[in-house]
Amino acid sequence: MSQTLTTLYSILGISRTASTEEIRRAYHHAARHYHPDVNTRPGETELFLQAQQAYEILSDPQKRAAYDATLPAMEPSDSPVRVRTTYSRTFLPVLDAPQLVYALLEFTPPLPDSRASASRTALNLALVLDHSTSMQGARIQAVKAAALELIGQLSPQDILSVIVFNDRAETLLSGAVQAESKDIAARINHIEAGGGTEIYRGLAAGYAELRRHLSPERVNHLILLTDGRTYGDEAACLELAEQAARTGVGISGIGFGSEWNDIFLDELCARTGCSADFILHPSSLKGYLAKKFKDLSLDNAGRVELTLGPLPDVELTAVQRICPDPGPLPVNSPLTLGRVPRAGKLSVLFEFKLQPLHGMTGQVHLLSASASIQPPSGQAASLWIELERPLGESDQPEHPPQEILQAVSQLTMHRLQEQARRSVAEGDISAGTRHLQALATHLLAGGAQSLADDVFRETVHLQKYRDYSQTGAKQIKYGTRALILPSIPSLDQDAVPLPECQHQEPAGALFCSSCGIRLDQVRQQPSSENTAAAAEQSGHALDSPDLFIALKMIEADVVLPVAGQSEITLGRISEGQPFIPDIDLGPYRAFEAGVSRLHAALQIEDQKLYIVDLGSANGTRINDKKIKPHQPHPLHNGDVCTFGRLKVQILFQLSTQNEAQQCPSH
Repeated sequence: MSQTLTTLYSILGISRTASTEEIRRAYHHAARHYHPDVNTRPGETELFLQAQQAYEILSDPQKRAAYDATLPAMEPSDSPVRVRTTYSRTFLPVLDAPQLVYALLEFTPPLPDSRASASRTALNLALVLDHSTSMQGARIQAVKAAALELIGQLSPQDILSVIVFNDRAETLLSGAVQAESKDIAARINHIEAGGGTEIYRGLAAGYAELRRHLSPERVNHLILLTDGRTYGDEAACLELAEQAARTGVGISGIGFGSEWNDIFLDELCARTGCSADFILHPSSLKGYLAKKFKDLSLDNAGRVELTLGPLPDVELTAVQRICPDPGPLPVNSPLTLGRVPRAGKLSVLFEFKLQPLHGMTGQVHLLSASASIQPPSGQAASLWIELERPLGESDQPEHPPQEILQAVSQLTMHRLQEQARRSVAEGDISAGTRHLQALATHLLAGGAQSLADDVFRETVHLQKYRDYSQTGAKQIKYGTRALILPSIPSLDQDAVPLPECQHQEPAGALFCSSCGIRLDQVRQQPSSENTAAAAEQSGHALDSPDLFIALKMIEADVVLPVAGQSEITLGRISEGQPFIPDIDLGPYRAFEAGVSRLHAALQIEDQKLYIVDLGSANGTRINDKKIKPHQPHPLHNGDVCTFGRLKVQILFQLSTQNEAQQCPSH
């Protein structure tokens, strides 16, 4: 492994593909920080001179070209992919405590072409189907129909094998091509359910078929469909997955129903750079499998695998594939990231935890990795990836790029649902409920109403039956996995603190991994003693499993969780006032917007939410329609209330009596 390379680009904290404007901005930022007039720490003057030299060369096109010619080929001209890195922070502060930093790696073809989505790559595909006793009835019929549909989609260059398994494996179709596929319809239709479930037998038979026809010019892939748990052969399955990854074979999993082991299937697939998915209803299988077949056959620029170098004083704490095929990846080396779509990109988020940096100067080395790219045809290519950040101090709060926020939000949702499952498994229903409530609020704030409803219903079930419903955990897990929220407002911890969440996050964290609030815009100090007192009165936002209410401050793009009580007053706090509102809107320019000290109240009655104007000076509107004072007016989730001129979106979910009493089959 070569030594870390310090370049003029790394001195300014930019990539080698940076534009002229990006170079200029980076230099001005570095100059303000390192200038001797404002920074007298040892070594900072030298860094200032280095930044000046870097800018002098890189801002001149001819000097930059001559300098680039002296650098090693980080991305060879013949590489089948290009790499772009986006960081959560421009500079890393020198701290005596651990901190987090995120890097989003995007792999794209050298010349992305939207027309490539119409082209297709030949497949060497093995379909491994569970036909144990639990698959009888509608499930086995759906499997037959989906298999026949898949066979009908074969092109002349495709190869398909079909294996069925229970406690033994049988190969129904061995390396068939389109011309032969019609001969096996009868064999597919005669599949019957029976026997136990031993996944390794099916995997081994499917992998053996793939190896018979293994070709770098095809996508070599195994699709495993099961509805049950395997016992005693998990280690053998995982070892086979690692062997498959070394030979360029991917494994995707489809879990049918609710009894299968999603933790095992996720790990099995992740070891080959792929993922598992969840199908609840048999009627969904045909469409899902057809889409999977199409996605696999889309043209791609190559499969990416990283061999990681040593990480002194840096811990790689999480790797999350964002697209395509989103999901967590195992933190190991080599690390299979997946395939690069010819008409898209492969995006992977890396989370690093840094040890205290006190006394350090210059650059912080995050990661060195050798990336191997195996294209659909031809020899594998390689490129060298270096991730590093300069040390420094920002003169103003730094807001991370939107793509970083969305990626970390996806990772946070994954962590919240995982923590909820662990808490429930350990018997701590209260903690599990809080994690799910936090996830629901995160989803509501981002506009994912339908999934938030699913999570909310599961919290009610948890409180009533002290366990997940039959399908609840899987619905939440796989529903959040592929979700990218279009809007990610911050949750204002200052206005309404969350006392039950005492979790401490390192500096640089963007979301709380325990309660999900966005941290990069949260103010650290309360605006006044009165605000703190009002917050203390209001209590925790999510203390009732039957209630979610949050206020989205539209102009500030901030979400305020609201206490679970039958009446919540809203207004602004001024010194000496006798009655303090539960929610202080003062920090959001409430005075300038004409909000009264006690402006309005939210009331919960008969499982419905109402708003009442309390005789305010400038009135209250619901969706721009003025309401009469002192009369309750019903609200719907997503309504926008205007207090004076302050616009606030009301996000809420209340359980109904019928929902709370439903008992799904368990």
